[in-house]
Amino acid sequence: MSPANAPLPPQEPHASAQEASLVLQNAWADAMQAAAVSEWDVAAWQARWAELQALLVPAQRGYEEASQAYLCAIRQFPASVLARVVGFRPL
Repeated sequence: MSPANAPLPPQEPHASAQEASLVLQNAWADAMQAAAVSEWDVAAWQARWAELQALLVPAQRGYEEASQAYLCAIRQFPASVLARVVGFRPL
């Protein structure tokens, strides 16, 4: 199995989302550096990036709220007992 096809080690979902966001931001910074020396319309790309970031903020907030609701729900009795039986665990 090649390294590209190797399974990823298990990670916490929140950490994975943060890591993906960091990779995206780094890729964007690289693209903007490349755009600075090319004939791209950098202003249009930056405007689109701002639009996408504006969409991302509510999605991240929703994810955080859902995570907190999940953690609260699995700590309550009898949900905590059922959560352990089926293998749910805190994030």
